[in-house]
Amino acid sequence: MLLKITERNMWEHEAWSHIVDIDKQEGQVMNHLMIFVRLANACCDKAKEDAVKAGHGQYFAASRYSVDFFDSHEVTDRSFRLKNRSITHVVTRDSGYKSSELLLDRKISPAKMKSAMKYMRDKKQNVLYKNFESVFLKAKKN
Repeated sequence: MLLKITERNMWEHEAWSHIVDIDKQEGQVMNHLMIFVRLANACCDKAKEDAVKAGHGQYFAASRYSVDFFDSHEVTDRSFRLKNRSITHVVTRDSGYKSSELLLDRKISPAKMKSAMKYMRDKKQNVLYKNFESVFLKAKKN
């Protein structure tokens, strides 16, 4: 099973995804990820309210996150096709601010994910803002 984590940056009005194999992740990492996403989205909503009140409209320094699950994938030159039973979702490899990545050999660091979740929970700070890829451990070369 595949997990697609998408960060939607409100300042740049862009989004990028990280696609990982759930079977390679630890259960506690997934718990911390879900808590982080819920808290980060709540902070993003608050930042949006504050920006609107201050007259800044849709431009504010925060990100929203979404998590989606898929059964399989196909890789093409310009995209990843993520599939469920009857649904195909295409993630393009665009040349925007950041590009989406297929990271099936990568593992999310338990320590980094827990730390990021604690910062969101206790200090209301998103240490992964525009830097979510920092939670991935480097793939070991065989």
